[in-house]
Amino acid sequence: MQLDLSRQQMQGWAVLGGIAVVCLIAFYVVWDGGALEEQVQAAKETVVQGPQDLGEQVRRGQAANAELAKTIDALKSAVGFNTEKAFQVTDAEEFKRQLGYFFVTKRDTITQRLRNRARDIGINEFEEYLGFGVSQHRPPSKTPPEDYLALDLLRMLQLTEKAVSICLETPSPMQKILVIPHGDVRPISISAPGRPPVLQEYRLSLVIRGSLKDILWVIHRLSPGREATGDEYPLVLKALKITSDNRSPVDGIQFIDCELTVAGMHFLTDTERTELARPGVSLRKVNTAGGSSNKIEARTF
Repeated sequence: MQLDLSRQQMQGWAVLGGIAVVCLIAFYVVWDGGALEEQVQAAKETVVQGPQDLGEQVRRGQAANAELAKTIDALKSAVGFNTEKAFQVTDAEEFKRQLGYFFVTKRDTITQRLRNRARDIGINEFEEYLGFGVSQHRPPSKTPPEDYLALDLLRMLQLTEKAVSICLETPSPMQKILVIPHGDVRPISISAPGRPPVLQEYRLSLVIRGSLKDILWVIHRLSPGREATGDEYPLVLKALKITSDNRSPVDGIQFIDCELTVAGMHFLTDTERTELARPGVSLRKVNTAGGSSNKIEARTF
């Protein structure tokens, strides 16, 4: 028996012809007659090539960034402070091995010197322990602190010594110089929102009583003058609260009670910034509206 393939062939040719017709119709619908190519060519002709080479622009930008980094480092060295330089540590290895003992020795030496100075100029109300006691006018422990706290304590001691020394050298002696107990001496990390911390602030508060002229003198001396040495650094005024017993505008201003909150800035290295940005790193508690939480205090620059 011989198969008749003529019918199947006719059906195949019919299907093939239908597909060809559909393709021609689709091509006719999609084809724009070359309009798109003309638009692309016209857009290319409107592009004007600049006189500067892109590679050269990139190299200039890199050089400018490097110069900016040098300027930032110079500014950091001008306004930041360094514990080792301030305390003139001659044996860095001993300093690193016995941080707690080093702090206790420096604390006792500095408090005694400032206490003697306050007594010599006749200041009756003076916090003889510089805020490092267990409470106001109560001595601190003689036991050296743990090494992980000693460096922060040394930085706070350095800032406290500077602030109290300024208050002790006013044109006329102050009547009161009280350092509010420091409590938690760990710094507050400052960063822009969503960015690693840039610096750390060590804050301390003092209550002083004196004439308006002397208080203005203290505020002015918080920042070094133009002729200051390279080791000088500013204390940033964070808060100022003034109270007075003057009841009417005609009363002469005699003495004013002033509460100052100042801070020293410690700029972080790239390694320190990366370390603080890691999840799980313990940071100082920052007071918020809903209580306290372990977080970096964000600040927009």
